[in-house]
Amino acid sequence: MSNELSLDEIKNFINSECINIQDFLVKNNIELELQNDEIVKLNTQKEFIDKYKNKQRTKNQHYVPQFYLKLFLNSDWRVETLDKDNKRLSKPQSTASICSDTYFYWAQTWEWDLISQILEDLFNHYENNFAEIYDKLVHDIVNYKQIEDSDLYWLCMFVVVSRVRWKYFRDQLNSGITEMMKKTSSLSYQMEKSHIPDSPRVKEISSNKELEEMIISWNYDLTTNNIHHINFINDEKHIEWFANMLFNKKIRIYISDGERNFVTSDCCVAEVVPEIKSPYGVHFMERIHYFVLSPDILIEFINPTNPWKKIKRSRIGKSDVMYYNLIRSMYGKYLYSKSSDDFIEDYYTEAQANYIDKLFDLFPSRFENDKLVADRLVEQARILWITYSSRYDLVQKMMKMF
Repeated sequence: MSNELSLDEIKNFINSECINIQDFLVKNNIELELQNDEIVKLNTQKEFIDKYKNKQRTKNQHYVPQFYLKLFLNSDWRVETLDKDNKRLSKPQSTASICSDTYFYWAQTWEWDLISQILEDLFNHYENNFAEIYDKLVHDIVNYKQIEDSDLYWLCMFVVVSRVRWKYFRDQLNSGITEMMKKTSSLSYQMEKSHIPDSPRVKEISSNKELEEMIISWNYDLTTNNIHHINFINDEKHIEWFANMLFNKKIRIYISDGERNFVTSDCCVAEVVPEIKSPYGVHFMERIHYFVLSPDILIEFINPTNPWKKIKRSRIGKSDVMYYNLIRSMYGKYLYSKSSDDFIEDYYTEAQANYIDKLFDLFPSRFENDKLVADRLVEQARILWITYSSRYDLVQKMMKMF
């Protein structure tokens, strides 16, 4: 008599119609004495699997929370959408049709699997908890009331989950892992070639110079599945770790005066990474994170070493709102808003001209040429004694002159 079930037998039990392990053993003539804790464990696993097998399958899976997208609905219950690459205003869309993909949280193929459904439930847990405190949080912010730590923490949890479930984060994670695998393979081969030059593997690879060079230089593509991303977001310790760091940052809250709305994108958490040349990269705490809490509220998480209080709030006008919208426009492929007026290109052009110094500080490589042009125009204006109210005003005057 065997003392334990084989892996194949456990798999067969999980996929069977039997409601418990005892029934499965009898029907399959398996003589086995299981301990009570083993019986409970197997029956619990079976019950858990059956629960998801019998649930309605969620085929259209969002990588930006649908609860969040609904905050940007217009009067017709649609979201205004701007295709950034083509600079084209799309037809207003429902939240069900944007920021989603078929079985996005799949493990191997574009087909349903159990893991994707479990993750859907996990995300619903975070969304529901955040939805419960959302109205109170917004009310406390706009009325300058003290924000409770518990509400702030659930905001951080929601922001982190929204960040790590997104397409770009998955691509970053998979890219980092594949690069590490290629580097490990390269070092492993070079070590083996140095110490065991006659090994079959070394002989096979070294006989093909093109293959050898490709392995040593990592110059090849390596395709992986999504299991690394799934494991990451399925581990609550990862979510809590990032949420704790975000919670300990300094926070600036910007409230629109109502003339313009803040926009969001299919990358609803914008992460600005300072261009610091360091072999260790830029730590999470040194990065700036932007999250549009509502069309009227923008949250900025910044380095905790800044010398002012934990939370600082300020009301800002159209010009400042468009500056932050310009930053948001650098992340994702689509912009979303409750009003198409928030996508008027001239507003972004004006914001770039007026805030070129700030933009250069955040994105030196991207705005280097624009900064040089702006500084040159200012110098020319000084020489010509031209007065101007803003950098944008100066550009307009210079265009008329020349």
